[in-house]
Amino acid sequence: TFENGYNVYLALAIGFLGFMMMISHRDILSQIIGFLILENGITLFSTATLGSAPLILEIGLSFVVILVTILMATLTKNVQEWYGTSDTAHLSDLIE
Repeated sequence: TFENGYNVYLALAIGFLGFMMMISHRDILSQIIGFLILENGITLFSTATLGSAPLILEIGLSFVVILVTILMATLTKNVQEWYGTSDTAHLSDLIE
């Protein structure tokens, strides 16, 4: 079994890996997975530091995850239709 100190380091590592996955990958699905990994790191961090996350924090994080997942699914579908690929490099054409 791990002590809370190890769990805090593990949570920070998971959060950092999720954040880096969101930044480094151009595929939209990889960015969604990176966001979910980041959210799991935040949840583990709050559990490791507080013992358990307060109910309002759990409800808020769940709402954010559901909302972002719906938005990213819609974005993925639209990018697939418009460009025929899920590569986000084509989204730089939107800048004028």
